[in-house]
Amino acid sequence: IEDQILLLESTWVELFLIGASQFLYPFDFSTLIESSGVLKKNPEGAVQFLNEIRIFQDTVSKLSHLMLDIHEFA
Repeated sequence: IEDQILLLESTWVELFLIGASQFLYPFDFSTLIESSGVLKKNPEGAVQFLNEIRIFQDTVSKLSHLMLDIHEFA
């Protein structure tokens, strides 16, 4: 079990991205985040946060464009 936990801890980001590209409907997260007012609470980190959201969206979009089937995701 310890080996499995270590493997999961070291690959959770990749697994999350694969799952997001398989099940998440593509839309612009930055618009949703800006309208929520979250960025006003921490204006110093807003640019970095929006940049990370853009990288996430680009990665999910690239994976989605591969048009993998359920067997390839498995």
